[in-house]
Amino acid sequence: MEAGANSLTDHASADEWVRVVEPAICAVEAGAVDWFWPRVSHWIDDALHQSVMHELPLDEVYTGCKDGSYLLLAVRLGNDLTGCAVMAASTDPQGRPYLAVICCGGERVQRWLSLLVRTCRLLAAEMGAREIVALGRPGWRPLLAGLGCKLRAVVMVLDVEGERDG
Repeated sequence: MEAGANSLTDHASADEWVRVVEPAICAVEAGAVDWFWPRVSHWIDDALHQSVMHELPLDEVYTGCKDGSYLLLAVRLGNDLTGCAVMAASTDPQGRPYLAVICCGGERVQRWLSLLVRTCRLLAAEMGAREIVALGRPGWRPLLAGLGCKLRAVVMVLDVEGERDG
């Protein structure tokens, strides 16, 4: 079997890896970001472009993952990378810590989203946070609601060039 572009075995013999049939998530250390980045950055770029807030360019996310201010999580099914998420520790205006989901994307998301949520809960608990905060498109709502997430806010967008009242 030939290794694909996102195969974790393209740098080692297949015998060195255990076949994983369930999704697995690994936290990518800053020193390994350069190996993972070409394999996951297209998912990050897609997520950033579809974000309603348009708050971060791809190069800033890369820099944050490299310098440790963000945490890159890689998702694999079998020996293939199938998704990723980027997290950041943050604090609210009252100084309470929370885990921020910067972006998330990949393939076959329904297969691994519940594991990602469990992983985020563990990361949040480790940092003393009581909340995980994510800003997502409407399509994420039913997936995340089924995993216990609650809608807290609505983001409205008005096209400046669109129709005007009056």
